[in-house]
Amino acid sequence: PARGYPTRVTKRDTRLDALRGVAVVMVLVHHSPTRLGAWVRAGWSGVDLFFIVVPPTETDEDRAGIPALVKRIRRLGREVTGRKPAVTVAVSSFVPKPHTPFQWAPQLLPAELRTIHGRLREELRACGATFKWHLPETSALEGLIARGDRRLGRVIHLAWLKGRRFDGWSEQFALAPWLE
Repeated sequence: PARGYPTRVTKRDTRLDALRGVAVVMVLVHHSPTRLGAWVRAGWSGVDLFFIVVPPTETDEDRAGIPALVKRIRRLGREVTGRKPAVTVAVSSFVPKPHTPFQWAPQLLPAELRTIHGRLREELRACGATFKWHLPETSALEGLIARGDRRLGRVIHLAWLKGRRFDGWSEQFALAPWLE
C-alpha cells in the first residue's frame, strides 16, 4: 500500500457514522480545555467552538454545557496568560437528511429554535462569548428541500423565477417567495 493506506476499502456501517460524529464532538469538547494552555502559549488569542443544536441525542443539560465550557475555557486562558481568550460559539440547527441514521428524526420548528438560540445568546453574552447562529427559517427550508421529492422541483423553479439566489446566506434570505 502507498503511504500506509490500505489497498482494500472495507464497507462502513453508515448507521454508526452519526453516532461516531456525536462521540467525536463529545471527546473534543471534553479534552479541548486541557489543551487550551498550550494553544494560548503558542500565540492563539481565541477559540472558535462549533455546535449542532438539537440533534436527536441532545438534552437541555447538553445545551447548558455550552456556556459552562466557555467559562472553563476563559478561566483557563486567564490562568495561563493573565487574560481571557476570545471565544466564539457558532451554532447550526439540526436538519435531518435522507440516507443518514437520523433521517426520520424530527426537526424543530423555527419558533422552538428561536427560543433555544435566544437562551443561548443570553447565557453566552453573560460569559463574554460571541454567539453566531443559523437562521431557523433557513434551516426549516433546508429540511423541506432535503426531504422533498420531485414535486419540490417546481417550487424551487418558481422561487428561482422570483429572484431567489443564495438563500443559504442569511443576508440574502427571504422566506416569503418560498411560501407563495
